[in-house]
Amino acid sequence: MNVVIVHGANDSEKSAFEGGRENTRHWFPWLRRELDERGIKFSSELYPKDWEPNYEEWKRIFEKNNIDENTILVGHSLGCGFILRWMAENKKKVKKVILVAPYILDSPELPGLKNMVSFELDSSLNDLWDKLVVFSSEDDYDSVLKSAEKIKGKLDPKHLSFKDKGHFTKGDMGKEEFPELLEELLS
Repeated sequence: MNVVIVHGANDSEKSAFEGGRENTRHWFPWLRRELDERGIKFSSELYPKDWEPNYEEWKRIFEKNNIDENTILVGHSLGCGFILRWMAENKKKVKKVILVAPYILDSPELPGLKNMVSFELDSSLNDLWDKLVVFSSEDDYDSVLKSAEKIKGKLDPKHLSFKDKGHFTKGDMGKEEFPELLEELLS
């Protein structure tokens, strides 16, 4: 098994550099330690210009990974939209896809993210994984809650809903540990 983690976006270049880069924040360091302790191969690359993400640039980094039927893909926020778009375009079979606080909708409030989420979400994607898991929290952004609902309406995920995890960031959760995610990775 190998795990590929795709982080989300920041709303500005300034926020992208505050408190460490996106792939070193929130639950990412904790999850890397947990996977490393178990001898599980993983990738948690930093994707370029997450404040102005470009699908083709992210795709070049992502495709350096060995993605096959033993791979688990984990996305956070916009990373979920990237993973689903990549899956829709490449039709590559994986073991599991885990979407944490998924952002997949084109939003007028965030026009710079449009090229990342321009794809057709349809039920044929269900053939590309053995299991799909969606994590959402009732106190997350409206666009994320709408994205989770759209995924639930079009695909067949296991949906884990919380009341108080916000956008699943360290600030919203109050800690970097995310045992529910680790449990899904290991199950």
